[in-house]
Amino acid sequence: MVTIIITAEKDRGWLDDAIKSALNQDFDNYEIILASDGNPDLKKYADKYKLKFSLSEGEGFTKNANKAIEISKGEYIKFLSDDDLLTSNCLKDLINGIGKNPLAYANAINFNEGGESIYKSPPADLNFLIKYKSSNLHDATFLFKKDILLKTGFDEKVKNCEFFDIMINYLSKGYEFSYIDKIVCRYRKHTGQSSHIPKSPERMQVKNYIINKYT
Repeated sequence: MVTIIITAEKDRGWLDDAIKSALNQDFDNYEIILASDGNPDLKKYADKYKLKFSLSEGEGFTKNANKAIEISKGEYIKFLSDDDLLTSNCLKDLINGIGKNPLAYANAINFNEGGESIYKSPPADLNFLIKYKSSNLHDATFLFKKDILLKTGFDEKVKNCEFFDIMINYLSKGYEFSYIDKIVCRYRKHTGQSSHIPKSPERMQVKNYIINKYT
């Protein structure tokens, strides 16, 4: 089974579409948890679509994600932000390609009001991540094996760059990632994203903290 965890702080106008994309999978064995970061009003969306609901204390993605993982039943975890969309083939292709590795990643369509483009993720490279303090893998495509994710967890001190932390953690321990040459999500680009300014002082401070943990 796969657990799709949809993370949200509020409905920014896209939550219905995100949920519908998760429900429209060419794969039968999955559950969906709507994980609300401190907003009990989002339960109406869980009730509307008959989803599990997880409510955290509003302290950021990492605590919200960890709490939802605790109640998940899947052997695999797929995160979906409220502003993104899964393609219908997403779970099927990621499950078919993950093999023995703890993380699978793929390609995405980046889109905004101006148009869209295909992003093809390159090979996972620890040296690249450390040297450039940047991720060139599309983390919106990630599928995790839950048993490994539970061992590492999300560091709740990390308030952004959470998937950068997971990548450095896994690769520094010698884990390999599975690449699937398929488009598995549509990633919405907009100014409300913390990643909109990847070299901001706040994000660089967090990335330095992450790199120093593992090197």
